[in-house]
Amino acid sequence: MGLRTVLFFAHACAPHHRAESTMGAQRPAQFAKHLPEFGWRALVVCCDAKRRRSARRADRGSVETEVTRQWAGADPETSLVVPTPSLASDGAIDATWTRLQNREAPGALALARRALTLAKYPRGDFSQSWQPCARWAAEVLARQCTIDVCVGEHGPDAGLFLARWFHREHGVPWVADFRDPILRPFEPWNRRLYRPIARRLVSTTEHVVNVTPYWTELDRDLFGLPATCIPNGFDAGEHPADEPDPVFTVSYTGNLVPEQPVELALEAWAAFVAGLSSVEHERVRLVYRGLSLDRVRSAATRANVGATLDAGERVDRDEALRLMQRSQLLLLFSASDSDPNSYLHRGLYPGKVFEYFGARRPILCIPGDAGQLDALLAQTRTGAIRSSRDEVTAFFSEAFAEWKRAGRLAYRPDEATVARYERRAQAGALASILDAVAQAPRRRR
Repeated sequence: MGLRTVLFFAHACAPHHRAESTMGAQRPAQFAKHLPEFGWRALVVCCDAKRRRSARRADRGSVETEVTRQWAGADPETSLVVPTPSLASDGAIDATWTRLQNREAPGALALARRALTLAKYPRGDFSQSWQPCARWAAEVLARQCTIDVCVGEHGPDAGLFLARWFHREHGVPWVADFRDPILRPFEPWNRRLYRPIARRLVSTTEHVVNVTPYWTELDRDLFGLPATCIPNGFDAGEHPADEPDPVFTVSYTGNLVPEQPVELALEAWAAFVAGLSSVEHERVRLVYRGLSLDRVRSAATRANVGATLDAGERVDRDEALRLMQRSQLLLLFSASDSDPNSYLHRGLYPGKVFEYFGARRPILCIPGDAGQLDALLAQTRTGAIRSSRDEVTAFFSEAFAEWKRAGRLAYRPDEATVARYERRAQAGALASILDAVAQAPRRRR
């Protein structure tokens, strides 16, 4: 029996993504990599970041020709990623909204932009202009083979609109795969407006997937649908075999959201360094690479970290993985909110934590979330949690002393539990859902 086919609509898919969406872009790419082992060939239609907003409707023929050529040259036993451009805009409302997004909009213009955002809700967010090109590509693929199931990736929300459309046009069942709660980006008053749109958008799906247990519960309640948690994961084969640096290196790569307290880590590092001799200063290094460079540098200046900080711009993912391997200790910043109505009420799983599992280096989580992330680190035995500046400073001192004594830090994870978060295992979990959806009678919605 040959492979069945699942069609993904994923606005961001590696390697065709923007720098800002590196982590999310790994999810559909890694599903596609491993799904053939479980009987599914993935066809991933995505937006090529280099050709975003570059196409016109008159370019449909060239897009279809390009997709046909890719199909003809592909290995039928492996998955296929199909990047397409997006239109400059998709209709008058989207065109006007786009122009206002790209300029300062005080006063009346700001109100107009807000009104247009509301008007766009039933058609899509900033990814709306990709939908026509993705539909053209999907129609080509549907003529070439039988699509058994469709997956709509969110966010942004174009994947959901496209999967719903493909289901309506071709009668193919679909699954919604969320990386965040669909209502999370909205202010409370906007959530009331968007909730019925969100429910209608997902009303024809057979199954909902999300990346954390708590958000999966919220989706199950919001949509009234079967929901499964499939976290982001790691692929051990992606990590290079680099040995740790000859100096005590603590690192963090990636973006930072406001709730993640990098300032606390820098204050603790400054206190740790203050207790070292001048010779030992040359043997320690705190490394940051990412899009939050200005924030890190400002906080480092206030904390008086000095020359032990090596902070730089974002690096590509391969270099970030190499940096993890060269480090003795990996920093992780949790985010939580005491408000029971917040989507961070039980914390979250930063995608970075799973890459850390692959790096096989001990993790220091600051300050802990008393929720999902704390439980994950405890179950996998992959790291420690410290909440205050003094606790973090003491941890740095103890780790440095261990490194001087033993040449490396101890790392003794629960291997069986960690293995559940490998990308291959996550693809297997998705394949089980695809199997059930493909075989089940269609729901009447």
